[in-house]
Amino acid sequence: ASAEAVDLSWDSSKIHLQEGETIVMRDALAGLMIASGNDAANVLAEALSGSIEEFSRRMTVEAFALGAVNTSFMNPHGLHDENHYTTAYDLAIIASEAMKLDVFREIVSAESYSLPASNKHIYNGWSLIMNTNRLMHFDDSYLYSPYINEVKGIKTGTTSKAGFCLVSAAETHDNRELLCVLMGVPYDEIQGSTWIYTRTLLEEAARKI
Repeated sequence: ASAEAVDLSWDSSKIHLQEGETIVMRDALAGLMIASGNDAANVLAEALSGSIEEFSRRMTVEAFALGAVNTSFMNPHGLHDENHYTTAYDLAIIASEAMKLDVFREIVSAESYSLPASNKHIYNGWSLIMNTNRLMHFDDSYLYSPYINEVKGIKTGTTSKAGFCLVSAAETHDNRELLCVLMGVPYDEIQGSTWIYTRTLLEEAARKI
């Protein structure tokens, strides 16, 4: 973890990696995908491409190759940049491709993850991170549905400019998988609207197939 990677504002979402910390790829991915750790995103970008800028360029090229042609990445975490943008359709394409990877699917469907010891954090479980997707935490009685069997992830995303965003995957009782992309729910909406809207969309899609 470089100084630049962990140099984030106090209100930025992070898993509190420290400069000089060594962390394995899987733990960094968990920190990013489960807890929305922007520091983990930066560390992954630098490890894979040498710099945040080069990784962002590679992400954009890869997205375009998948068919996500209305997407431009300027950073690996999604914090606001005028030239950083995407669409609901493009996110659905990217999510569908990512869910083909077993390790990705396993991480984003986890309710929690315990980070192991590192050279900067000497105790196993120094951080127990919880999935930011609230649909993963509802008890069985609340989540019961005649259509949806299980929520499988995937990722929240929120900034003051973008509003509340959520990409979700769910499995129906007949083993079909659905993806739902919700973007731009305003900050002044009733608390929990993002989850209610997503649940409603998934239920309606499952009911119709």
